[in-house]
Amino acid sequence: MNYTIFKMRFKAAVHIGDKSLTDSEMTIHADTVFSALCHEALKSNEGELEKLVSLSKEGSIILSDALPFIEQDYYIPKPIIHIEGNSESRSDDYGNKKAFKKLKYIPVDLIDTYLNGEFDAPYGLEDFAKLGKTDTRTLATIRQETKPYHVGTFTFFDNSGLYVIVGYEKEVDFIESLFNALSYSGIGGRRSSGLGKFEVERCGCEEFISLLNNTAAKKKMTLSVSMAKNEELEGCLVNATYTLKKRSGFVSSATYADRMLKKRDFYAFGAGSCFENTFEGDVFDVSQDGSHPVYRYAKPMFMGVNM
Repeated sequence: MNYTIFKMRFKAAVHIGDKSLTDSEMTIHADTVFSALCHEALKSNEGELEKLVSLSKEGSIILSDALPFIEQDYYIPKPIIHIEGNSESRSDDYGNKKAFKKLKYIPVDLIDTYLNGEFDAPYGLEDFAKLGKTDTRTLATIRQETKPYHVGTFTFFDNSGLYVIVGYEKEVDFIESLFNALSYSGIGGRRSSGLGKFEVERCGCEEFISLLNNTAAKKKMTLSVSMAKNEELEGCLVNATYTLKKRSGFVSSATYADRMLKKRDFYAFGAGSCFENTFEGDVFDVSQDGSHPVYRYAKPMFMGVNM
């Protein structure tokens, strides 16, 4: 498998909701990225949506979550693994323990430092604050009367943004064309208000190659929300440490039904979940009562974690 990175440098604030309109998350799950790419494929030449789904289901294309970068530093999810503090570091201090709980992302080049219990969590949080800031902006709906409502947004500072690792066996130019189209449409919510537009840059993946190819590591951490097929589930849960995320939402399609319908609720392993036994996952159909399939991307991208 080959790998490349697509960096997203946002030209405006982005609305990345989780549970409510006023949420302002800073990262985007792989299934949301995939759905956005599906919309761009649907707007393009006939058959490109089916092509994207087919490539993804067969594993010829895999995606990470859209994760943070600050200048030249790429951040990855904090591994969901118990870490023993190093007695010569501050890992056992009360303040450091609190900082460890708040920590969600660490620089990829400090993964070994983190696993050895030597990561300075308070400094890591301070440094991560350079990513951007949350805010709430007031928008308005204009029908018979104007009604204001509040939307949570995240604004990335200069030289920061999100990146997606794309693993590919073929058709990487096809994926690049979809990312380029998506940059004009924008990603996230409230795009009609100008949110979520970005500039995209494709670049190398040298910082990750040894980790992504480390199949000998006892533990493998997923860089994307993912879920095993039914027949894989029992095996992958052996000695696994993971979080579960509920993924839901409404179907964004004018041809799906004559009214707004919700997707079938779906539970996925969160990025940062660690497994001894890997799995392939799938692109699942989460439609219900509609006229066509609705795809939920849940293929894992694993990196080796040396304990």
